[in-house]
Amino acid sequence: MLSLIVAAESHLVYMLCARLFDAPYVVAMLLKIAEYIFVLTGLFISNVFSFSEVEAHTLRICCGDQSLAKEIGVRHRRKTSCGQAQDELGTRVPARTADLPRP
Repeated sequence: MLSLIVAAESHLVYMLCARLFDAPYVVAMLLKIAEYIFVLTGLFISNVFSFSEVEAHTLRICCGDQSLAKEIGVRHRRKTSCGQAQDELGTRVPARTADLPRP
């Protein structure tokens, strides 16, 4: 917003110039330089805020990924223990069946 105000002022000063390189012309040029500085400062600040927001989102995603990795690990361990229990039952059932009295 500040750059727009300075731009308008520099254009008004340009219109008051009677010839090149007189005092109003130099003032208008300085105002143009100030306008460019304001624009670049605004862009820089905007980029800093954008990158900080991206960093915050990245941290949230990273935390989510870590929790998913933990959950996957827990599920894998449970699946492994269920497989072991099933294998154990597979060996125990025939042995127990053999122990049953036959009619």
